[in-house]
Amino acid sequence: MFVFTGIVLSTAGFALPVAYAWAVIPVFISMLPLAMLGAAIPATGGNYKYSSRMVSPGLPFVGVWTYALATFFDQIPHYGLACARYAAVFMPGLPLELVAAGIITVFALINLPGVHWPPSFRR
Repeated sequence: MFVFTGIVLSTAGFALPVAYAWAVIPVFISMLPLAMLGAAIPATGGNYKYSSRMVSPGLPFVGVWTYALATFFDQIPHYGLACARYAAVFMPGLPLELVAAGIITVFALINLPGVHWPPSFRR
């Protein structure tokens, strides 16, 4: 998340602390209900469980897929490119996309031994 602070700094300038202070308000408002539900009904996978029990079983299904697709096609590539840009500071001339793909692959391989299929759903 803080990888893009430099980009925001170029836009907001010296108002960057004010921008972060204002950003706290919607984050707090959106996280407060989840914190309250987590305290009242502690559960693993609360984001899915709360909305499936209290709203509709279909809603969290769509939400989980939306989150997964956004993560796969947006967040992870951006983080890989940001790491590649940091590496390019020390090693100029690196092909950013190739280095980003390599970084993502390395972290995926590091995490692969922890993946268990089929997943065990513990209550």
